[in-house]
Amino acid sequence: PTLEGDAEVILTAIDTLKEIGLTGFRIDIGQVNFFKCIIEEIALPEEDKNQIEQFVMQKNIASLENFLKDKPIEEELKRLLISTPMLYGNVEKVLKETEQFPLDQKAKEAVMEVKRVYEMIRDYGYEEYVSLDLGLVQDLDYYTGIVFKIFAKDMGYIIGSGGRYDNLIKEFGEEECATGFAFQINRIAQILRSKEELPFWHENYIVLAYEEKLRKEAYALSKILRRADYTVEMDLKNSDEAELLQYAAKRGFAFVWKLMDADRVKVADIKKNTVNILPLEECLIVFGMEEE
Repeated sequence: PTLEGDAEVILTAIDTLKEIGLTGFRIDIGQVNFFKCIIEEIALPEEDKNQIEQFVMQKNIASLENFLKDKPIEEELKRLLISTPMLYGNVEKVLKETEQFPLDQKAKEAVMEVKRVYEMIRDYGYEEYVSLDLGLVQDLDYYTGIVFKIFAKDMGYIIGSGGRYDNLIKEFGEEECATGFAFQINRIAQILRSKEELPFWHENYIVLAYEEKLRKEAYALSKILRRADYTVEMDLKNSDEAELLQYAAKRGFAFVWKLMDADRVKVADIKKNTVNILPLEECLIVFGMEEE
């Protein structure tokens, strides 16, 4: 239930992305109570407040300014609302810009929370990955504090998001504080693949083919391979050899094994484009195991 918890999950996200080889990313950190404090001061219908929230979320400043033009809102508050989507970017710059606005105590506390989380991340040496965004409004309303979104540089879309949601778990019967995040795995994989940084060939993946009369032997062989940490996909369609090779290449499987009889196996190495028929016992030794 502390800001250290918020900082830790953000650091975990950074470490994870670095570990898989993705360095071109940025994490924008905000605090949902900053905008909530501002919008609560406005005596407008909920429908209008929701529209303002949408404009802020989209950073649609022109539409926001036009929408607020004739609304009965104090000029200072109106100026703050219009400026909120622009309270974004370099941490020191954003913090300095907030000083020009007459914020209430809760809004000031929200700013201080973001500042403290940033300082923790800076202490870890990861400040280069972080920006502030006090106009960050999550489209899920269960967030209660620090929130963040992760962007891929030069890609223009979100690859992850998260934040604190202290009141959510009690809906399921437990009083617990919580903070976390989720990645858009498909988008991350797309980025790595486009940079040719995503490992494609799975060296321990095997497609195992067999004729019906050799089903028993094939299942026994699959157990041996799986116990040796190979991932084995059985060919259940009785595909021809060309289909198997094409399928394995598309999926990134390194090998296709075809059980010829109880004692021989045809091994196709997809990367090397070689095919050899080997005694099963010899094949198991080559692949680092003994026949049982």
